[in-house]
Amino acid sequence: MKGFYGRLLRIDLSAGQWEAEEIPAGVLERYLGGKGLGTYLMLKNIPAGADPLGPD
Repeated sequence: MKGFYGRLLRIDLSAGQWEAEEIPAGVLERYLGGKGLGTYLMLKNIPAGADPLGPD
């Protein structure tokens, strides 16, 4: 799955900063497609119990 180029761009709009990071090859193989990768990243980065309408 080379359409993602193995990278993720994390953008912080409030701070005006960005950071590029590598996505491990195993993650791309395990979670096929955009929906699978999106779900993995959401579960990894959003804490349990986070307020969906909160400022974060």
